[in-house]
Amino acid sequence: MIYLNRNIVFGLVAIALMHYNAFSQEVEKSQKNKFYGITKTKSDIKVDGNEDYIEWLSFDSIINLSNHYPVDSGLAQRKTIIKLTYDDKNLYVFVKCYDEGKRIIQSVAMDNSRTHWDSDSFTMTIDPMNQGQNGYMFGVNAGGARIESSLSNNGSETTYSEAWDNKWNSVVSQYQNYWIAELVIPFTSLRFNKKNRDWGINFIRNDMFTNYDYTWTMFPVNYGSMDLNFMGTLHWSEDIPENGRIFSLAPYTTLSSIEDKTDAANPINNNEIKVGIDSKIAISSSLNLDLTLNPDFSNADADEEITNISRFDIFLPERRNFFIENDDVFSNFGSTLVQPFYSRNIGLNNGEVVPITFGAKITGNLFKNARIGVMNVQTSKGNDILAENYTVSAIHQKVLKKFLFKIFYINKHVLSNAEQKDYMNNIGAELNFISKNQNFNNTFKFHSLKTEEKLKNNHYYGFNGNYNTRSFRSGWDVDVVGENYTPELGINPRLENYNAITGETFNLGFVHIYPKLQYLFFNKNPKSKLNWHGIKTWHHLYFDSTGKELTESDNSVTWDFSYTNTSFLSIDYNFRNVNIAYPTNILGRDIILPQGNYNFSQYGISYETDNRRIFKSNMRIGYGGFFDGTKISLDLNENFRIKSWGNFGLSYNYNLINDISDNFKKEVHLLKLKSDISFSNNLFWNTIIQKNSQNNNFSIYTRLQWRYLPMSDLFVIYNDNYDSRDFNLKNRGLVLKLTYWF
Repeated sequence: MIYLNRNIVFGLVAIALMHYNAFSQEVEKSQKNKFYGITKTKSDIKVDGNEDYIEWLSFDSIINLSNHYPVDSGLAQRKTIIKLTYDDKNLYVFVKCYDEGKRIIQSVAMDNSRTHWDSDSFTMTIDPMNQGQNGYMFGVNAGGARIESSLSNNGSETTYSEAWDNKWNSVVSQYQNYWIAELVIPFTSLRFNKKNRDWGINFIRNDMFTNYDYTWTMFPVNYGSMDLNFMGTLHWSEDIPENGRIFSLAPYTTLSSIEDKTDAANPINNNEIKVGIDSKIAISSSLNLDLTLNPDFSNADADEEITNISRFDIFLPERRNFFIENDDVFSNFGSTLVQPFYSRNIGLNNGEVVPITFGAKITGNLFKNARIGVMNVQTSKGNDILAENYTVSAIHQKVLKKFLFKIFYINKHVLSNAEQKDYMNNIGAELNFISKNQNFNNTFKFHSLKTEEKLKNNHYYGFNGNYNTRSFRSGWDVDVVGENYTPELGINPRLENYNAITGETFNLGFVHIYPKLQYLFFNKNPKSKLNWHGIKTWHHLYFDSTGKELTESDNSVTWDFSYTNTSFLSIDYNFRNVNIAYPTNILGRDIILPQGNYNFSQYGISYETDNRRIFKSNMRIGYGGFFDGTKISLDLNENFRIKSWGNFGLSYNYNLINDISDNFKKEVHLLKLKSDISFSNNLFWNTIIQKNSQNNNFSIYTRLQWRYLPMSDLFVIYNDNYDSRDFNLKNRGLVLKLTYWF
């Protein structure tokens, strides 16, 4: 049975609780002062971005915003006017941003978070349930590019899913000394309780010429501008109109031609027509049912190649839209190291895509303080692959304002003949506390996994949290993992240990302790070229299953410098002590490290240039030990922008491993060429060319997307993969996909 040393537990709990009595109520008071009473329009609202906005004159105005970054006090130096209204179908937002004609527009392509936040932009965040747990973000930049995301709170940190997509519209017009944006958001795109007349809302403006972020509510700079815990109030004087249509349909048709020569003896040439349908059904104004039949994810963004020189697997982000909306209700469990649910495990078998037959998902608020999620997905049977059924469910119950109680249940079941009874159940509970002013939060967790073998030591438990002030930041994670806690639908990469000599795999339980500290020095001189600088340190400590013997430590310290022109400098040092229990592989299967203890240090320096310029660079150089050898690493990223319609990037990652494991030498190269061309706000052409020497792959991926109607697209996608050693074709695909939302 795994246990954690009592002194370690008591010490970490004391650190987590020591500041609780010092919490203030300043932020809560500032929020109460931000109130907007929305009234219904009596005339039609023309969403045209026209300078003559006479239909908006009768509505109240928010006249200005407050500084948030890099200074979190005082009013914004650039004036902003915001108005809101609604009719029976839509919520309307008007914004006028004064800027003296000095503005930065990185791209006019939609759904690009990087160029959105690096451009002059306006963003609105809303929390219709006003519980600080989840919400939505809608934004436009000065060039008219739209972006939308679902928001969720994980502890005291708000995260967003940029892959979430929904139906809304906007128009942007530029003038000499200001730009105007008008947003129209259908009620059908939101989940809310029509009886709840107070929504959480905030407004964010990026002023890139001065490199300032402005927000409506004033709150400390150590919190992100989209934080759900620091919102003002949008008050409705009457019940909010119904969502409208109770359902929407999005059928699609895909024509594809696939050529696969991976198995030279049995090449595949396949041409097919595929049809399917997605549907959203409003069970209530705050509860939604998503259905998908024969889903196709060919239009999802291509995964970018990553160099992996560690001993463990890496995990790529989810990009499939069915799994993304409200995904936090399922995925906000566990820690960064151990997660019970990782949706990319559905529809994959040893790296091979397994077709999904259907999926159903209910998400939303069952009651004001209770969010639920229930998802069922069925995969199809294939060659040597059995059909599988997955059920994932979760409840988030808010208790006593600042406590959140969460439970989940996960089931995987293989559908086969009577002899096959393979299944996996994973159940868990977590309790999260957030202080009044959001400075402190902590979560306690317990999960238990059951399979047909009924093995012991099948538990995971621990706690994590943070305490942050304006200058001081801290955090902690404690994970205690049993040797048989093997979440097939989750992430637990350190559990399995492979003996590279015998070919055997062993599960080793462990205890992980992860403290982190940061202190920032903010510059008070307004003429200084430096926003802030600060020291940061973090430590990953791994113990054996008893919690007594230290098996690995990974210790880092950095000094960061943030400049007013958006450039950034970081100097880092890392020291590791690794005790390898079995001969193990790194760099794929190229190197076998003998069992033993390894101590080594690494140094690095990173620099990012002014990202507002046409040419911008991001580079890092590292040097030091690497187990019993040395490593030199180089990361170089160059980007060239042509006005707001073209972004062209070159990135190169290089690692040279020397004198490791009996004088072995290995060079790993990863080269990427990217181009993003925007012919308009609705027509885009994206290409990425990648060459990875680690897996000997050369790939070309290009996608043309035309959004001919809101949420209705035409995609043309071409993908090639070659063996980079001789450039023999591995596989090739051409896909034409048409979607229509009605």
